[in-house]
Amino acid sequence: TDNQVQLLIAYVQQMRLCQRRSKNREFHEYRELADKTLRRINEERQLLSQHDERLLLYAETEYAIVNSTYYYYVGLERQSIEALNDINANNIQRDTAQYLNYLYNVGAGGIITEGSQQEIYQQEFDHLMRCFLLARQRNLPYFAANALEALSEHLMIPEYRHQLLEDNMPAMKFLNPDGVDDEMLAGYLAENALYLFEQFGDVYQIAGAYRTLASCYRQIGDYGSALFNLEQALSDSAINQAPDLVASIREQLSVAFAGIDDKKQSDFNRNLYLDLQEITRQ
Repeated sequence: TDNQVQLLIAYVQQMRLCQRRSKNREFHEYRELADKTLRRINEERQLLSQHDERLLLYAETEYAIVNSTYYYYVGLERQSIEALNDINANNIQRDTAQYLNYLYNVGAGGIITEGSQQEIYQQEFDHLMRCFLLARQRNLPYFAANALEALSEHLMIPEYRHQLLEDNMPAMKFLNPDGVDDEMLAGYLAENALYLFEQFGDVYQIAGAYRTLASCYRQIGDYGSALFNLEQALSDSAINQAPDLVASIREQLSVAFAGIDDKKQSDFNRNLYLDLQEITRQ
């Protein structure tokens, strides 16, 4: 096509694929193409039809989300925050999936920086609850599961869990209809996220949910269950197409094996994840 807006969308989605597969050089090549196309669009932006204006809003929002995700995973926190701050949340609420993606990215952590750590956790919790409730209302299990997984991660740390439980009683009752103990709530939410991802059928998110569940077990000192879940996370070879994900699982395996004093396996997995990180860096 010679439609510049459609080309921009295609380049941004190529960026997304390259980010997931840790193809960092190709990511920058597609971003340069996206930037060039956006500059061309801006030369005649005032001539766009309403339809193309809506498509352009979608493309620019996706561009910001993908850039923020990329920067987050390569450890450039300031750039990740700046990329997501380019989005006006009020402008994207008509696109439910994109709005949910935005809420999840802000709530998952690292974007909100003003206030005490407890205040930041509360704001992130609010974004994640909004994401979860809207996803449930619209029957979008992918985003409901992502929100549950991120909520689980927020409730793992005891000092923040106690405050969040105390300050958000109605929300906690909604999240925990079975009334599980506070110490087990993070694991309970992670299990629910895993179930939703399995129903949805996304192997990458399933692996990530197993990794989160393993963190919950490790947090309470159950290294055997943590190792079991991490092995489950690696059971589908398809995830090898996402090196960053595999590296994060191997890193947790190294920590879990260290927890049971298995130095040989701990070192083995440590070397694997360091090698994966070095390859993607190169």
